[in-house]
Amino acid sequence: MVWTVFGGFHLTGKEAYDNAIEGPGFVPPPQLEVVRMVEEGDVVMAELTGSVRRDTGEVMRMSMAEVFVLRDGKIAERRAWVIELKENDHR
Repeated sequence: MVWTVFGGFHLTGKEAYDNAIEGPGFVPPPQLEVVRMVEEGDVVMAELTGSVRRDTGEVMRMSMAEVFVLRDGKIAERRAWVIELKENDHR
């Protein structure tokens, strides 16, 4: 399993993924809404919006794009772009 959040981090291995999935500095679970998904072969792409509470109590709103590469029915690679929204739904 390889997980890259561009501008954030790059992890390799299921254990590293499991340890990072909750996200340090955040209070799970995030609230996510799937805007759309596209699938081609073993690749699934998703556009999402959502929010997550920081451990400071403030809420971070975000827009996200995710690419999942599957092998043998399991996620082998996850590539993500996460943009924090501070003003409105696009900024």
